[in-house]
Amino acid sequence: EAELYGILLALRMAMRLLRRAPRPEVVIGLDNNSAAQRAHNPQARSGQLITDAIHRAVQDLRQKHPRTRVRLVWVPGHEGIPGNELADEHAKLAA
Repeated sequence: EAELYGILLALRMAMRLLRRAPRPEVVIGLDNNSAAQRAHNPQARSGQLITDAIHRAVQDLRQKHPRTRVRLVWVPGHEGIPGNELADEHAKLAA
């Protein structure tokens, strides 16, 4: 759920920045594809409260800044870093 909290924090920071300097687009980069999918398509499961908060934040941003587009994009954050695949395997085993 940490990635979902990161999305919410990024949206709140974007709201503050947009008050001072309007922009045509807000892009939030994520290296966790699962978090991006959950943020786009929430379903009743663990983390539902945070996905609901993300949707409210997006609606609030769109209402206050209707000309600003919000995009969540996946970026391969650790791709090609030596040892990352092994670290990912250990993280999956721990989960």
